[in-house]
Amino acid sequence: DYKDPENPTVDERYGGDYWRQAQIYSILMKRSKPELELNFVEYAFMIPSDNKIVTEKVAISPESQKEVEELIVEVASKIKAKKFDGCGEPECKWCNILSSESE
Repeated sequence: DYKDPENPTVDERYGGDYWRQAQIYSILMKRSKPELELNFVEYAFMIPSDNKIVTEKVAISPESQKEVEELIVEVASKIKAKKFDGCGEPECKWCNILSSESE
């Protein structure tokens, strides 16, 4: 996965966007190609100002996959039940769903 961030890091385990994304990639791959084993996801961060590429790996484990699978189920059920906070923007279609439900 190629990224162009201001601050290239994947250290934010258990809630960091890149960590979660890596776990989701691994879950998708496991479901589509169960015969393959994925031990890590590697991100390549393109740093145009330094004209270099920095790579970082995110470890994949059965425990981390299970944790994210549980998170997906939890979040999906909350969304289906419309139990989530909106952003408050007047034109946001998701916030409008929430506000029309409460009227």
